[in-house]
Amino acid sequence: MNDIPSPSVPAAAGNAGGNGAPRVALYTEAFAADPHGHYRAMRQRYGALAPVDLAPGVPATLVLGYRLAVRILHDENRFPADPSMWELGVPAECPVRPMMESRPNAIRSAGADHQRYRLPITAALSGIDLHRIHEIVEDSAEPLIDAFSTVGHCDVVSQYAKPVTIDVLNSLLGCDPEISARGDRGSANVGQRR
Repeated sequence: MNDIPSPSVPAAAGNAGGNGAPRVALYTEAFAADPHGHYRAMRQRYGALAPVDLAPGVPATLVLGYRLAVRILHDENRFPADPSMWELGVPAECPVRPMMESRPNAIRSAGADHQRYRLPITAALSGIDLHRIHEIVEDSAEPLIDAFSTVGHCDVVSQYAKPVTIDVLNSLLGCDPEISARGDRGSANVGQRR
């Protein structure tokens, strides 16, 4: 079964659908106003792989299918996490490049470098009390779920995942709200050009 696109073929060489269909511009106000509607439309039109433009002149293939995404993420040989090859075809002034470009860390590296960066992270996480984590997550999640359960929907990232993650990290690191707010602002700036 070879339904995964080859990373050796630049996204600009064709489109994910393979039928000459236009790319979906992910950088437009229309997309930002209704991303979920656009994702639904792309799934209906293209299936698990959609031709997109990340920015003007920066083509890509958006993976929309969960199972295919998992297969790609686990295929380190064909799809390494190191974006160095991708960067070669993207202009330095591209607005999305800073958040996706190569960095010396576990997220943006592959092979031996990835293992080297990951080792201290794994060692640090192995000392965490998982029962305590469970308690912290539960204490943080319950009021958040109560807040959006009456509405019947939520933005999972902003109304649940991010606050729970911040609460857990604050508790584990002993951060007060001011330090947490500074950290949040700092992490929002990661990858931004100065």
